[in-house]
Amino acid sequence: NSPLVYLFEGDILKDQNKEGDAASKYEQAMYFDPESALAKIKYAVVYEGVSPDLSIETLKKVIAAHPDYLVAYKNLGRSYQKVGKYNSAIEAYKVYFADGKYGAADMEYVISYAQSFYFTDQFTESLGIINEGLKQDSTNFVLNRLRMYNASRLRDKENGLNYANYFFSLKSNAERFIYQDYSAYATILADAGMYNESLDQYNKVLNTEGIEVNKA
Repeated sequence: NSPLVYLFEGDILKDQNKEGDAASKYEQAMYFDPESALAKIKYAVVYEGVSPDLSIETLKKVIAAHPDYLVAYKNLGRSYQKVGKYNSAIEAYKVYFADGKYGAADMEYVISYAQSFYFTDQFTESLGIINEGLKQDSTNFVLNRLRMYNASRLRDKENGLNYANYFFSLKSNAERFIYQDYSAYATILADAGMYNESLDQYNKVLNTEGIEVNKA
């Protein structure tokens, strides 16, 4: 009747990418210990990609019972971000990152935090989070991409050129460049008066496979 057995089994199944089976084990753990915050958080994490709303409601119950349980806030932030509730995600992340520590182990949450600011047009705030993350991993592909996007939206032509040049120097990830990358770079180049170079980037946008361009 110990919930620990089911938590252990659930973790094994989750590592085997058997999320449904893992969720069942976490449910059993909650059955034997309805107050187990750990079981509820693990259950919420499993459902994060399948049913973010269920994940959110589960994590809110954990926080209501244990408001000092910080790990619940970072998972809540990511669940909110996945369903486009960016302001709610920001508020959750503010609690988790209140101490100003952005460790390497939390990089995926740092990215989610920065994205939440970006998608609410809070570009300066997004850059602040990005710079903290880059202190831990200066070559992080997603953070460098997002830094360039923010510079493009802020019309920061001076820093933007440096950010873009560094981003596109990450050649090991060249296959991951997407049309938004070229579009952001084109904007930065145009703002810097480099119009021919900007047109070259817009041509890459038009030639990027898998996108639709309105020709009207």
